[in-house]
Amino acid sequence: MIRLKTYTCLLLIVSIYLGAVVFGQNKSRRPARQRAADNSMKDENKGLRFRLSQGAEQSESAVVSSVAPASPLSDSETQNVLKRLPPIKATETDEQDFA
Repeated sequence: MIRLKTYTCLLLIVSIYLGAVVFGQNKSRRPARQRAADNSMKDENKGLRFRLSQGAEQSESAVVSSVAPASPLSDSETQNVLKRLPPIKATETDEQDFA
């Protein structure tokens, strides 16, 4: 069992090492145009960049939503709504003198 763990660890170490070596070689073999682009990107200011362009015109008519009809509640209806609410729990520290 210990040998299996040892071989697994060695395999992982070798694969990580070879992956780093192969990745490092690919970076140097990139085309000159791509390397030049990378160098120019280093010189530019980093941060938020955005580009403005001409937008398409939008139609002038906006969709107007209708307002739902409303009417004031009567006293009995208001009391029925308030009865459904849980009572407010008051503690001693709720009321304090104004400094």
